[in-house]
Amino acid sequence: IERFIERIVPQMGFFSGVGLSILILISEYLFGFTFGKEYFESYKIFNILLIGVGFQVIIALYTTLFAVFDIITLRTGIIIVMSLICIAGDFILVPMIGISGAAISTTLSFIFGAIGCMIPINRIKNIKNFYIFVFTSLPFAAFLAITYLPKLFGLLAVILIVTMAFFFAKAKNTFSVKDAEIFNLIDTPRGLSNLFQKFYALLS
Repeated sequence: IERFIERIVPQMGFFSGVGLSILILISEYLFGFTFGKEYFESYKIFNILLIGVGFQVIIALYTTLFAVFDIITLRTGIIIVMSLICIAGDFILVPMIGISGAAISTTLSFIFGAIGCMIPINRIKNIKNFYIFVFTSLPFAAFLAITYLPKLFGLLAVILIVTMAFFFAKAKNTFSVKDAEIFNLIDTPRGLSNLFQKFYALLS
């Protein structure tokens, strides 16, 4: 369990943060190509929701641990509070800024959920891995860059953000070649397992 919390969770946070940042970068073109001009403006709402997905990944990873430590009631309480945040946010923000308000409310509920899931489990195991929020906040930084900077500068800013994330991951020793052994334990095809091991070695 300690290895899962200390190693795997931050790694998944890194992958989700970087992947979502790239998706935010291309979402404008992706929406235009996939759905046509009629739904083009929806990419902005989509990007707001993407900010919360990285935090949702943390929630998913921590959820099973509540059963392990027999604190499912606490998990239920967190879900209830998340729902209340979402509903209250909708009532307050939707009349002010429309559908964007609903997207913001959903994202805020995921952020609370991630924090709420991490604190009790980390206290039980005496683990401090809150630096994972640096990774899960990458999509928000990418969103600000794409939204408020000229396109070229926005592109360069996202590239810089992702590059800095790589260096930060190295500085925190987020990855090691030994961690890639997990792909052998779950019967990953040999070629794919070797690819993961090379990738982990690059990030180590």
